[in-house]
Amino acid sequence: METLHKNAAQATKLQNITGEFNAIFPNAVTPANAPYSRAPYRSQSLHNLAHLDEEFIDIKSVSGGRPVQSLFTGDLRELSLKIKKGTTSGTYKYKPGVDGAILDVRYGEMGFSEVTNNYVLLQERAIEATLILQVSEDERYYSSNSFDIKVLTSNGITLDIKADFKVYLTIE
Repeated sequence: METLHKNAAQATKLQNITGEFNAIFPNAVTPANAPYSRAPYRSQSLHNLAHLDEEFIDIKSVSGGRPVQSLFTGDLRELSLKIKKGTTSGTYKYKPGVDGAILDVRYGEMGFSEVTNNYVLLQERAIEATLILQVSEDERYYSSNSFDIKVLTSNGITLDIKADFKVYLTIE
């Protein structure tokens, strides 16, 4: 009987996460604007980095791939959003260190590290973000058509990112 109860308890846990993240870089409209040049971001590879008992959802999307050797660069990029569980539909602002529904926003891309003398994924915390969020009543679907992010890169360049996403959490 104990096995049945264990299976019943497991049946209410998160089983998988699917969806998509898309983003454009408005200040990279022309290739001549070299420091800002970025191709549009498209990802259907999503991960929830939160443990089951955490009080937040930590969604990371991954686009591109890492090169086989760290002596070469690649097109690996990541965009992540960490929000409190129980967050409802609405408009939310984010600034590092300010308490709110959005706990963290990050953007990462391949770059050269002077420390390791290799190419690595450089993750940068957003300096600000605004999110217009839609959440289903059962908290299994999160989406946004307006997720505006500002990131200061390690090279001192401010990237403007306009993103949208759909995230489905399968709980069975």
